[in-house]
Amino acid sequence: MTAKKVLATLALGLVLCLMLGFVSEVAQAQDYMERQGLGGLAEGGGLDQDKLPDRWQVALGLGSIFVMIAVLKWL
Repeated sequence: MTAKKVLATLALGLVLCLMLGFVSEVAQAQDYMERQGLGGLAEGGGLDQDKLPDRWQVALGLGSIFVMIAVLKWL
């Protein structure tokens, strides 16, 4: 590759990383640790049932893996 292509690729990669960094949210585990601390983890607390995916969302996610494999294999 020429130097221009390498620099363009690096610049686009940097822009992508910056864009992802600006739109990402605080991780749930980090947010939980800030609110509860280590003592909250020892007590349990468990998962919030309202934030868990529905059955169809899980099935869609698993099905997309098989579609991805088929696309990579036959296209």
